[in-house]
Amino acid sequence: MNTAVDSQIKTVRILIADVQPASRRSLRSLLESEQDVEVVGEAADAKSVVELGSEFEPDISILDFAVFRELAALTGSATGDFWGGRRVLMMVEIPEKPIILHAFQLGARAVVTKGSPRYLWAESIRKVVAGEYWLGGETAAIIVQALCELVPVKSLATPCNYALTPRELEIVQMVAQGRSNKDVGVAFSICERTVKHHLTNIFGKLGVSNRLALALFARDNQMLLRRSNGQSQKGELSKSDTHTSASRQSI
Repeated sequence: MNTAVDSQIKTVRILIADVQPASRRSLRSLLESEQDVEVVGEAADAKSVVELGSEFEPDISILDFAVFRELAALTGSATGDFWGGRRVLMMVEIPEKPIILHAFQLGARAVVTKGSPRYLWAESIRKVVAGEYWLGGETAAIIVQALCELVPVKSLATPCNYALTPRELEIVQMVAQGRSNKDVGVAFSICERTVKHHLTNIFGKLGVSNRLALALFARDNQMLLRRSNGQSQKGELSKSDTHTSASRQSI
């Protein structure tokens, strides 16, 4: 079974909307190289998205931000509510904080940078088809930073390690800064498979199920107090931390 889709769906039907014809063609060619993906239509504006969406009923609509915002204004509702809750994935040239936050507020399930490799598109589509949100690379770091700014830190007399090993604590700090599995592996001279093994253990010990929940747990429970390799303290993410690798694993 191809990694691009959920095991319960034979073919994922996708509508692409972008104001740039070359961008639409490029993405269509990339997606159609996946066996279980069918691009059912292309649109250049919000009106065409509405028409083609009604005609073909895609499982996912991949929208450029300009079309995405136009569609929200045209329909007068969040795009996540459009067509009875069908899922929207937004693509951007550069992952900027205001755009990403606005996209999720309007109902996007994922934000992917244009020009991303095929495996990253496959991963994001798989997550969205499964009814989940997908956060990767700079998107994850931006969302974590924004939530950290909104949610006050819980006051604890002393930080608790929750039975994590010193290496697991270091990995938690890097994940909380939006680092990829590859980044963590390079930093500690271990393979990505070992990083995934560590994360599985960490998730089990802390009772969380994904990287975003882990980052917020660490921040709220003062697990980022220690300075390690120049990393931030007290869960405050530096601006440089938002410029992470575009690749991101599910774990």
